[in-house]
Amino acid sequence: MARSTKTSGHRRKDTFLERRKEDVRRFFGPKKKVQLWVVGQYRGHIEDAVAWDFQGLFSSKEKAIEACVGDHYFCGPVVLDRKLPAKVLVWEGAYYPRLSGGPVPTPKKIKLRRKKKTAPKKTGKAKRR
Repeated sequence: MARSTKTSGHRRKDTFLERRKEDVRRFFGPKKKVQLWVVGQYRGHIEDAVAWDFQGLFSSKEKAIEACVGDHYFCGPVVLDRKLPAKVLVWEGAYYPRLSGGPVPTPKKIKLRRKKKTAPKKTGKAKRR
């Protein structure tokens, strides 16, 4: 009996690869967030932006704080392989260890009240065209 191996071969290959992927997932476990600490030195403002120099990347908060050798050095956490939006953000957890006792709290979101549009005041006279 001759069997057609064309379709069944692909199925066997696919199931083989799926089993290997499953084995790898089981061996390495779920993906864990890797948190690193960035250390920078504040340089000043340029137009509407803040200028700072990159001083290092560290695996722990303690090592990052040790690298902050002056008042203008700051550190902050980042998560590896996380994409951020292309807008200005408040860096949660970043602070100046030599100037403060801990991270600056994240500011609360402020709800802005919009002014209600008011209709123009009517005068008794009609507009001429």
